[in-house]
This record gives sequence, C-alpha cells and structure tokens, in this order.
Amino acid sequence: MGYDVTLKTKSGKIKLETFETENGFIGIKLPVVEEGKVEVKYTGTGLMNVTNFISVIGVCILIGIILKRKSQL
Repeated sequence: MGYDVTLKTKSGKIKLETFETENGFIGIKLPVVEEGKVEVKYTGTGLMNVTNFISVIGVCILIGIILKRKSQL
C-alpha cells in the first residue's frame, strides 16, 4: 500500500501492519498501550519506486545522447 506506520511508546517503536478497509482507506490494529504516538509516512509502492528509478535512468541517457551530439558538431 505504500504506508509505513509505527507506534512510538515509552518502551520503543513498534512497526504496525496496514490493511485496506472496506471503504478503501488505510487501516491498522493498535495494541493495548497506555500512551503513545502513531506516525504514518507514505513511502510509495514498490512499483512507484521502480518506475521512478527507470525514469531517472532514461533522463540520464537522454542527456548523454544530447551532449554527445553537441560535441560532434
């Protein structure tokens, strides 16, 4: 889903599992703790990270081709 959810308590950090609810929202199950903070970060899906990497490689290749053509003129 692309979300990283952690629960920060006095005793440390607990990574929480996420799931998609019936309405399409992100859901978590909280353990029983007296006090803590839930931190949610969107890290992107694996597919998004791969496509971003491919895009950067493509731009680098394009810049290399343009620079090579300019140096031949």
